[in-house]
Amino acid sequence: VGAIDRDLGPIADVPQLSDDLIKKARTDAAPLYDQAYSAPGASSVDISGIIKTPIGQQGLQRAGSRVQNQLGPDGQPVDPTSLGFDFNAAGETMLTRTPSFQQLDQFKQGLDDVINAGYDPISRQYTPEAAQAIDLKNRLVSQIDSVNPAYKEARAAYAGPAADRAALQQGKDALRLPPDAMNF
Repeated sequence: VGAIDRDLGPIADVPQLSDDLIKKARTDAAPLYDQAYSAPGASSVDISGIIKTPIGQQGLQRAGSRVQNQLGPDGQPVDPTSLGFDFNAAGETMLTRTPSFQQLDQFKQGLDDVINAGYDPISRQYTPEAAQAIDLKNRLVSQIDSVNPAYKEARAAYAGPAADRAALQQGKDALRLPPDAMNF
């Protein structure tokens, strides 16, 4: 620790710094997401092709799961139907009405979950399934951005601190890698 402090500078509290970065991202992006969610035009985003794919269905199911696990400001579970999510008798997430921008964002986050699950940080490779999810997510985001520029701004406000957090985590993880696996 002394050598690291001497040669590289003092060690930061990485978990605390990571938490602070995510709090900043959420704080900076919250008003922009509120603006994006309340904007008109969500009905012009066509997700019919995306939702018909197996990867799109995985993203939808993960979005439904995310919503079912959300807590409101009162600490109670959020009613998924209030966010436009419905579930069939088997508990599978279904879209039975025209999605809102908030619902589309939840769907994007579900695709992000599929992508993250298919990433190997050691090899820095995505599985073919994750690569397909990236393509579908990019198509979705492109459509939303063209209709709702506030959504693009909100994602950018969140992405800056989130990228810093990811870099912190990558540095922390590098300490556990063998030297021949570090391809920075």
